[in-house]
Amino acid sequence: MMAPECYRFGDVTLDVEERRLSRGRTALHLPPKAYDVLVALARRAGRLVTKQELLAEVWPDAFVEEGILTVHIAALRKALGGARPSRGRAAMGRTAE
Repeated sequence: MMAPECYRFGDVTLDVEERRLSRGRTALHLPPKAYDVLVALARRAGRLVTKQELLAEVWPDAFVEEGILTVHIAALRKALGGARPSRGRAAMGRTAE
């Protein structure tokens, strides 16, 4: 049996299989595509992720403008408290639960 795919950054936990994002015991709600962007970023923690990589993973069979990422990143910032990581980076790690 594989361990669940969970990531923790600060007091926030991202449980990929359950599609759940929480801060402590409080659920954080995201639009579905914003959640998918967060998962794509979490899976690539510690490395630079291009817009093209995100677009290809989150919208694999659709043509979308790059600006849509701005919309979903803004939703992520709002849900996560609005803090901008310095130089586009955040400490994020996979958890063993």
